[in-house]
Amino acid sequence: MIARRRKYIGLHLPPGVEVRLGKRVTTYRYQNADRSWTNLGHDLETAKKRAEELNRSTPKPNTVAHWFEEYFSSAWFKRLASRTQVDYQECAKSSGKLMQVFSQMQFQQIKRPHIAKYRDMRSATAARRANTEITLLSVVCQFAMERDESIKENPCKGVRRIPQHKRSRDVARDERLAYLEMAKGMSEGLYKIALMGEFAFLTGQRRAGLLKCSLSNLKDHGIEFQSTKHKSNEDSATIVIQWSPALRQCIESIRSLSRPVVTLRDPLLFCTLSGNPYTDSGFKGQWNKLQQEWAKRGHTRFHFHDLLAAHVTAKKSRGEDVRDTRGHTTEATGERVYDRRRIRIGTPAE
Repeated sequence: MIARRRKYIGLHLPPGVEVRLGKRVTTYRYQNADRSWTNLGHDLETAKKRAEELNRSTPKPNTVAHWFEEYFSSAWFKRLASRTQVDYQECAKSSGKLMQVFSQMQFQQIKRPHIAKYRDMRSATAARRANTEITLLSVVCQFAMERDESIKENPCKGVRRIPQHKRSRDVARDERLAYLEMAKGMSEGLYKIALMGEFAFLTGQRRAGLLKCSLSNLKDHGIEFQSTKHKSNEDSATIVIQWSPALRQCIESIRSLSRPVVTLRDPLLFCTLSGNPYTDSGFKGQWNKLQQEWAKRGHTRFHFHDLLAAHVTAKKSRGEDVRDTRGHTTEATGERVYDRRRIRIGTPAE
């Protein structure tokens, strides 16, 4: 006996929903992209709402959301620096502005005026983030163009980015010492974060390198770091920062703080009480607490990155080369981004 085809007239079901009529109850289910099924229950209205949520969260083929998933699972994305990966994933969150605007569109539908309008709208509250989001959209579009010949052009090409003003904040020595004293009086955890800032100033190393620094990196001839400024297909260089009285005092202050209860084989220099490295959000939260208190006391706030600029400025003022501590291959980067000297002293031609 052949069963008759069931017709669901008047139900107005969302795409992907199937009805199974039982003797006692009616069941609704949703077919996923991999052809598996998700049970939606027995209530029609609840099933419709749940199906609409699934349809919104499931990327349709050839949409921007689909290509974002393809890119994030590709080897091209995995070759990026870990910090860049985190930034891109933050930009691509479903709750973010970028995906709210473009996720269900196809790249063929997006034109340059759309990108420019999004840039202008986004720049009102987050100019730097707007540039990052447009860059990410351009990268994913280029990735899609290489795999789908129907995508003829990248709409992000030719759209100007929002100019970013070069930071000029220079953290003076008196400020750094006062900042440490303030943090020391707040809590041990916040004092450790402030000491990390002082350690960054003394060594010129980025936060990513400091968080990976372990006690085994402290050698007799200095402190060893692996340079984080290198391409994915190149070996990283080893940077050795020689000891100085100020650096030894900073290390002694760090090691005098509470260490993890469980002794690890190679303990980190900066870690939580459980011995784990600080997460990006955890570090930012602690740093912001310090900066809020610093501002309440009448001081001007500064970024953690400003301490790296202070390192470059101090060394350039003494006429020293910063490439050996910063890991840059040329002097241009240090001069363009980090050199914040207010007074330049030159010599006459003759």
